[in-house]
Amino acid sequence: MSSRSVESDRSYAYSMLSHVTPRTERCRNFEQDPLAKIFIGPTISKGRSPAISFASMVPLLVYTSSFNELSKMISRYMGSARRLVIVGRTLTTDYNDRYIPLFNNCRFIHREVGGYHVLCRIYPDDVSGCEARVRLDKCSEALEKGGSWEQPLGATSQNLKDIKSDELFDFEEEDKRKPAKGHRRSSN
Repeated sequence: MSSRSVESDRSYAYSMLSHVTPRTERCRNFEQDPLAKIFIGPTISKGRSPAISFASMVPLLVYTSSFNELSKMISRYMGSARRLVIVGRTLTTDYNDRYIPLFNNCRFIHREVGGYHVLCRIYPDDVSGCEARVRLDKCSEALEKGGSWEQPLGATSQNLKDIKSDELFDFEEEDKRKPAKGHRRSSN
């Protein structure tokens, strides 16, 4: 009996999933940097609260600024062809291409509701994801009620299909809410 390592017998063993991308392994220009890298956490069914940690998030690499391509990529990853809805703190979108580069390094939780993949953004100040779960529940309830989804948050409840695309998912407004960083004290 030879002293071979056990690893050499396991050439079929799969490595851990590192990221998801719409590109194939033999794709040209694979060295190109992705436009955005988003992290999708576990699929959360209503009433459940799984732990949201970096270890449970799967990074998805986005190479094009097309909401349609992002929707297709997430549908392939989740295994069911559905439209994509992204929920923020104040606004929700399902078609605006120009915000995709701004999703870089954003974390999302996921739920499949009424023919939609709903991704709800988890903000850095929402460590446990409680606020994101509440927003996800509100959006899911709106989708379950009538099939036409309305903006679940804010003072007005308007149909998002009537709103212009440049008014959706206002990242500048969210940045204004962040507290200013103070100066660090030197340890002299």
